[in-house]
Amino acid sequence: MENPDATALKKNVQAYLGNNVMAEAETVITEFIQRRDRSDAGDLATDQLLNAIYLVTRERSPVGDDKKTTAQLTDEISHKYKIFLAFFVAALRDRN
Repeated sequence: MENPDATALKKNVQAYLGNNVMAEAETVITEFIQRRDRSDAGDLATDQLLNAIYLVTRERSPVGDDKKTTAQLTDEISHKYKIFLAFFVAALRDRN
C-alpha cells in the first residue's frame, strides 16, 4: 500500500478534524511527510498525524514553554504506537 500524498492527508484531516484546523495543519502535514519519507523514520501512520494535529490545534492546547514541537509530538506518538504494537503482537502470540 502506498503512503498517502499531501492532498490525501489534507482530505483526511478535514474529514476528521474539520476545516478550522487546516491553516495550522498544513505545516504539520508537511513535516509529517518529510519525516515519514526518511529511510530511518520507521512506520508513521495517518492516525499518528491526526493525533499530532489534534494535540496542537485543540482549543486548550499547551502554549509557551509547555507547547511541544510537532516533531516532539510525532516522536512521542510514534514511540507509544510501537509499544502498543509490540504488546499487541505478543498478546496474539500468547493466544496461539
